[in-house]
Amino acid sequence: MSRPDRTSVDDYTSHGPAPQGCPHREGRLVLSNEDMRDGPATLYHRMREQYGPVVPIDLDPQGTENGTPAWLVIGYSELLEVCSDEDRFSRDSRHWRELREGRLPADWWLRPHVAHRDNTRFADTPYHQPRRDALIRALKSVDQTHVVRLVTTYADQLIDRFCALGETEVIAEYARPLPLLVTARLFGLRSPGDQANLLDAIHRMLTGGKQAQRADHEITKVLQNLVEDRRLTPQDDLASRLIAAAPGQDDQAIREELWLLLHAGAGATTYWIANAFQQLATDHGLRTGLNNGSHTLDAVLRATLWNAPPAENVMGAFARRDTVLGGRQIQTGDMLVLGLGGANHDPILGTARASYTTSNDSHLAFGAGVHRCPAPGQILGELITSVAVERLWQRCPNMSLAEPGTPLSWGPSFVMRALTALPVVFDASEPGSRRAPDLSAFGGPEWSSPQSSDSPTEYPPRTSSNSPGPSTDSIPSGATSRRKDRPSRRSDRSSLWSSLIAWWRGQ
Repeated sequence: MSRPDRTSVDDYTSHGPAPQGCPHREGRLVLSNEDMRDGPATLYHRMREQYGPVVPIDLDPQGTENGTPAWLVIGYSELLEVCSDEDRFSRDSRHWRELREGRLPADWWLRPHVAHRDNTRFADTPYHQPRRDALIRALKSVDQTHVVRLVTTYADQLIDRFCALGETEVIAEYARPLPLLVTARLFGLRSPGDQANLLDAIHRMLTGGKQAQRADHEITKVLQNLVEDRRLTPQDDLASRLIAAAPGQDDQAIREELWLLLHAGAGATTYWIANAFQQLATDHGLRTGLNNGSHTLDAVLRATLWNAPPAENVMGAFARRDTVLGGRQIQTGDMLVLGLGGANHDPILGTARASYTTSNDSHLAFGAGVHRCPAPGQILGELITSVAVERLWQRCPNMSLAEPGTPLSWGPSFVMRALTALPVVFDASEPGSRRAPDLSAFGGPEWSSPQSSDSPTEYPPRTSSNSPGPSTDSIPSGATSRRKDRPSRRSDRSSLWSSLIAWWRGQ
């Protein structure tokens, strides 16, 4: 798309004015974070009515002199078209005109999401498939039984920190650290210090701001050191398996693939866990179905991917040549933001959509086409998420929202659909010693850990239609009266996070 002052504004407004309440600049919708907080389903409906399936947007909600133009693809069919036609649309961001012509400042707020990296995400055919195949081989080597034990071990350790209080903030104290701890361990970061450093750096990078670039460098250094070490001394971990699966790739390429796994795996899994709890807290049908056995936990997780996918919008695809998409004139070098959340709400899916979101896997939460998340990665993410959700329900029974009358708070990013906080209360219990054997995710020798125990954990079985899940009917109702007899929790989430890091370092 050309800059708005070089083309007719009519090209961008043929479907009418901007949706009510949404700012716009010269025919482009300024996609503000506040609009996303208010509810993307409603926003996408307004967008579709006014603009159709391909929306001209401005990626600078704070405003700059010229803005940063792009297209948001919220049509289900149109998104599949973009993801399947490599002749017209590339994933290599070096095709993007704004980046190629130097119009983006070095500290642009979305640069980390779109700057080219030497990994599978930004690779086109013929380079993409060999790298994808290497990732698949490495991920397939992960022993799922041992991953279950690994997730259970860390889940128990985290839950032990707050179970006696009868209340917690699920995001900061559970959903955010758990997948990162598991991923760090799978990578082969055995030292609690290395794990804590990565945990801290990822948190600061996702928070954004000036600290993000420094955190980026810290993460890169940790991964680079890991790759160099495993190149010399292979171990029983994912880094070593990836090196073996991709003999032609240098250390930088391996490091960047690990970076991709870290963000697509740990980051997305965090938001999948958080959004699953949000769905249970706000969807009476899901909650009741899980309680009476008509829905399994798998159905809840699938509905979450339809209604609140962790990656709301993916940056992006880039036009190789002038083309038409959804009635819009797309020009060479334009960026298309893949609106996974918007496409999942497309009316083309039919009025019966609500009835099949718990049983149908046609959602786009994992992307589409040759760049769709590899099946072993999807399985691993679902495994971590399902064990994490089920474990918390098992050990913290009768969970309910701490403030049922207060709207939930969503984060500032329109890229990730993520809660900033989810305070809950539950029946308090004493910390237990029910921890799984500290085993390698590949079934190899045990990894030493100061937190491990010889007593095995009997992790809960999968919920089935013949075995009712944990009681969830009380989620929307006010159970806040139980809080009067409990110690008050600290409200400073930064202090909570610092405390968690210090605990993991053994301080």
